[in-house]
This record gives sequence, structure tokens and C-alpha cells, in this order.
Amino acid sequence: MNTRYSRFALTLALTGALSASLLACNKPAEIIIPVVADGTLTTNVKSALAAEPELKGIDISVAAHDGVVEIGGIFDSYPKIDRALTIARAVTGVKSIDDKTAKKDAPAAPAAAAPAAVEAAPAAK
Repeated sequence: MNTRYSRFALTLALTGALSASLLACNKPAEIIIPVVADGTLTTNVKSALAAEPELKGIDISVAAHDGVVEIGGIFDSYPKIDRALTIARAVTGVKSIDDKTAKKDAPAAPAAAAPAAVEAAPAAK
């Protein structure tokens, strides 16, 4: 009778050990971002942005420090800003993006013409 309980205990212990090892292997994967030198990272991001036809002709500044990439520039549309940020995020070694971009405002000429018309009206009387 002791042999029967010993086998049961051994089977139970082995099943528990196997279950514990399978659960330990099933933990979520950690995201590992490789460390890339700042100069290399800056060059890689600039190259990736320069290769995008949609961003041709836009003066985009790029600087990297400890995996944080600062991107600046004046864009004519928000979709182009989003595209530039998406491309930069995809470069190996980028931990985060410091967005210093801006959208180009509409020309101020029509707003400046309105006050001149108001000043000219009293002179006509």
C-alpha cells in the first residue's frame, strides 16, 4: 500500500513541477530596445526620413540623446508630421520621440489687408 501512495505522490510532484515550469515559460516577452550611439541614431533617423518621398523638400531637424530623438521642422500638413514621427519611431534604437514639429500657418496677407481698408474708408468721406 505504501508503494501505491509513493507512486501517486511522485506523479503529483512531477506534474506540479512540469506545470510550474510551463507557466514560467509563458510569461510575456519583454521589449528590448537595442542601445545605439546618439550620432548613429541621428544619422539613421535622418536617412529614413530622407528616403520618404512624401517628406521631400521639408527641412527636418533631428537630434538624439540616449535613445530619445527630437524632431523639429515646419510642415504644411498634419499627415506629413504624423508620417515623419511614424518613420522615426520605426528606426532601431529609438526609445521615444520629442516632437518639436509645427504646422505651417496660412499666409497673413489677407488679414493685413483688412485694417488698410478700414483706414481708407474714413479718408474717402
